[in-house]
Amino acid sequence: MVATALAAVGCARSGGGADPDGDAGGATPDATAGIDAAWPPPPPDPVDGPADHLLIDDTVHPGGVWGEPLDFRMADYPLGWAIATVHASMLLRNECIDLGPNAVLSVALKESRLTCAQPGAPSQLDGCFQIEATSAYLELGRMFPDRFAGSHATVIGGDHFETSAIAMAHYYVFATAMFRKYAACPEAFFVAHPDRRTPQKVLTGAYNRGLWWPSLQAIFTTCADRDVMTCFAHTIATDYTGAIVAYTAALDAAPAFDAPVRWDDLAAYWTRLKPIYPDVADETALATLRTAFDYQRAGADTVSFKDAIRPILRDLIVTLPAMATVDEAAAAACGQSYLSGDACNVGAACVDRDRCPRDDGTIP
Repeated sequence: MVATALAAVGCARSGGGADPDGDAGGATPDATAGIDAAWPPPPPDPVDGPADHLLIDDTVHPGGVWGEPLDFRMADYPLGWAIATVHASMLLRNECIDLGPNAVLSVALKESRLTCAQPGAPSQLDGCFQIEATSAYLELGRMFPDRFAGSHATVIGGDHFETSAIAMAHYYVFATAMFRKYAACPEAFFVAHPDRRTPQKVLTGAYNRGLWWPSLQAIFTTCADRDVMTCFAHTIATDYTGAIVAYTAALDAAPAFDAPVRWDDLAAYWTRLKPIYPDVADETALATLRTAFDYQRAGADTVSFKDAIRPILRDLIVTLPAMATVDEAAAAACGQSYLSGDACNVGAACVDRDRCPRDDGTIP
């Protein structure tokens, strides 16, 4: 039974930093100001994604992406999209939800084929992650009103990959809180399960079918020691989840993306992210990002995405308002009467922080 697997589990939160707006405070600061070129660089902290490139064809998943092969190359898309996959992954791992950058990317591949920046594409309406205005985004606004008060068009629609990726991370935290209807500590179910892709499978199925999906009860009560997809009992959910898991596994096996990151790239990332952080001053965000960038570049003009983006994002995450924890999301869900009873005993079940993944995906 699930109860024996549900040792109390929580998640350590990682540090993070600030958001830059390239127009804040006048001209962009000189990229070499005040930095000694002899300053030794910090050790690399290589990311586990996103992948650099992958031909997604029948060998990855039958039908490739939307029925045809996709020659995915991260360099074909804005650098901010790559940054956002790492950022969203770090936020999730801080909440004991072990999804790497390629898992985040794979949702967008399946939902929009990354066509959300193409004028006239059907995916433009609900964006890169297909977060619908009248359902998922409406719930995000109820659950996290400080974060998702902006219009769907300015946060989700069109090419707003960066804010959509962070919205998806919030939705997964909301979903994990809602899973307390079926397990006292869903995070514990995830880390105790022998299949490490269990959180991805359960959350992906729920992302597709909704948080009141009838199969969730069976998943948490009868699939604690076997592939949770055998409890899906839904052809569409099984195919959808299978595709995203297959994309993720293949992307994880491919070489990791790398590119030089300039100060202007980080400033542009803040500009893209700011619509969901209206409570953060540009000056505060830019100062934090600037300090992190200067430390990582050690006198060079750029930093390596692969080796330096995660430490920079740690500073960003610390400086920005913290994302709601699963406990806080559960409290909000109880306030909306989505949860009741024992599920509203916030903090009672998930307190052991030693079994959750670090923000780089390694296990303590």
